[in-house]
Amino acid sequence: MFQNERLGLGLDARIHAQLVTLGEVVESENPFYSILGPSLPYVQFRFDSWKDFRVGQRAHWSLHLGWRGRQVVGAAEQPFNRDTGAVYFHARLEDFVRKGLFIGGTVECNYLPYAIHSDRMLTLGGSAGYGNESLKAELGTYFQQYKIIYYQSAEELHNARTVYGSVAFKLAQWLELRARYEIDIFDMYLQSFFLSARQDF
Repeated sequence: MFQNERLGLGLDARIHAQLVTLGEVVESENPFYSILGPSLPYVQFRFDSWKDFRVGQRAHWSLHLGWRGRQVVGAAEQPFNRDTGAVYFHARLEDFVRKGLFIGGTVECNYLPYAIHSDRMLTLGGSAGYGNESLKAELGTYFQQYKIIYYQSAEELHNARTVYGSVAFKLAQWLELRARYEIDIFDMYLQSFFLSARQDF
């Protein structure tokens, strides 16, 4: 990782590999998450570059250009073990009009690695919201080639567009209450509502 705060420039490269098959993989040790089954060997990478610009006295732009991918190794892909790839550009404007307001947008070109004749898919996403020391609120949308739903029974959604709204209240220095609503749009509509509490020690 390279970062120069004076120039507002940064580069980040991450590569992760799992070299053996794991038997039963759970997303978390939390028992409310579903078990996904075997996790095949894979290589995953992400390269991200960014540039920050001051806009006026308070606001600033951040621009990100990156490439990410995941490739199953030594086996054909299967549910919960997918090959994915995307080149993306993300822009975010913070503290405009008033401190705490933000708006952002993302353009992605999604593709399947090593599939020469696979279709490329250009997708858009974005979000807007406000945040201060006690309140955070956000509305947005994003696209995923494969989205895994973990609760109750594990499901894999294909080419899903998610629209969401979230709000978080900091009730005390150590306690935050969060609510989030999502609607996933694919060949049907799936609505979810999450209510959670976060405690910091």
